Amino acid sequence: MLRIISCIAVIVIHVTGKYKAALTDGNILLDTTHPLATIIWNTLSRFAVPCFVMISGAMLLSNDKNQEYKNFYCKSFKKTLLPSIIFCILFTIITIIDNIVNSTKGFNFSMILAPIKALIKGKPYYHLWFLYMIIGLYLLTPIIIRFKNSISKKSFSIISYILVLVTWAGGWTSTHDLQWDIGYVILFLGYFMIGYELKQRFENNQKPIKGILFILGGLLLEFILAIVEYKAILNGTATKSGGYSLVEPFSPIIVISSTLIFSGFSNINIKKDLSKLSGVTFYIYIFHAVVLKYMMDILASTEIVNKGTNSNIVIILEIISVFAISYICSILWNKFWNLINKNDRIYNKIDKMFKI
Repeated sequence: MLRIISCIAVIVIHVTGKYKAALTDGNILLDTTHPLATIIWNTLSRFAVPCFVMISGAMLLSNDKNQEYKNFYCKSFKKTLLPSIIFCILFTIITIIDNIVNSTKGFNFSMILAPIKALIKGKPYYHLWFLYMIIGLYLLTPIIIRFKNSISKKSFSIISYILVLVTWAGGWTSTHDLQWDIGYVILFLGYFMIGYELKQRFENNQKPIKGILFILGGLLLEFILAIVEYKAILNGTATKSGGYSLVEPFSPIIVISSTLIFSGFSNINIKKDLSKLSGVTFYIYIFHAVVLKYMMDILASTEIVNKGTNSNIVIILEIISVFAISYICSILWNKFWNLINKNDRIYNKIDKMFKI
């Protein structure tokens, strides 16, 4: 359930991002008559990325079989690494084609070199940085499990909480040019490990009322943060680049609110089987950005979003449409991939190539 909600929350962040940017950038011609609502939409969804990382940690670190390097890396290669490579290259090609098609100054090599440089740095498309970072955490998973099993539960718990503090202190005050930089990956290690710790803490002692209170507490903190941002924009103290510093994954309030929300869901037992939908959230995440881009291009060309249309209505429709189209794309991709990879023939060829 949390994975699905976090996936929707990411879409909300990116849909409302343009409207939020328009509040401080006069060149973005979008409706800005509902600034408070736009900022609340955007800020209340900021738990998404931290919760995604905590979910990964909770699931991966709780399975001791994942400490076996070869088996875990082979499994991760099939499930995460190979699709990530394919889509990062595909999105780089899409960016190059866009650059060439939309250029008004003729062709130059920067149209090709800039996307390739972004691919190498770990940001072939603005949302794909997450794939580089999560792959880094996957590489560390067997090592973390072995370390976890070599010390007491209490010691691992203490270290997890310390790393969350490092997540805040290091991440909020640092910049990283490479999304696969080991230092950047380590910053998310706090979320990764605390996800496992919180899951273990509440798994056998679930209290739904407490869980609901945790979730409401986390959302309340984000709501207060939205009001602070709104005031900053009205006062002119929020710049286009700095306006997001309070809501990035390493912001102190986001660290606290995200862990509260994750703790809340860890206390609630959802009996309905949501595996079909949650199983494609990885691909929904991948597809949603390009779906949103072309949807915004269409809306801009028809001037639907530029003529004083109520942004709240447009935002809701965009969120629903982007999620639905991305879900359909994910289903079609799975069918296509299963067709060309029948009986794991692609994986088998790669295994032979690298003698795994």
